[in-house]
Amino acid sequence: MGSQCGILFIGPCGADSARVAALQSLGFRVGESVELPSADELATYQAIVVRGITNDSLPALGARLRAKPRFGRRVLIALVTDLVSDRDR
Repeated sequence: MGSQCGILFIGPCGADSARVAALQSLGFRVGESVELPSADELATYQAIVVRGITNDSLPALGARLRAKPRFGRRVLIALVTDLVSDRDR
């Protein structure tokens, strides 16, 4: 049996229940975490989606995630509002 591709949502939980359900129906393993998980937990997911983070912390959070051991070639996506500047996107 092959392993499922995992997607982890970081940020306020419950806000994307429809999106999570849709991804699960497509066969993805989807997790949610309010806080930044350990490097070992991050290593079990192939895609990381950050949501609900304030404008001034996105670049710093991205750098912290990419610096984690074994982050490697994981996909890192941020769901942001129109209020976030183009530079910070």
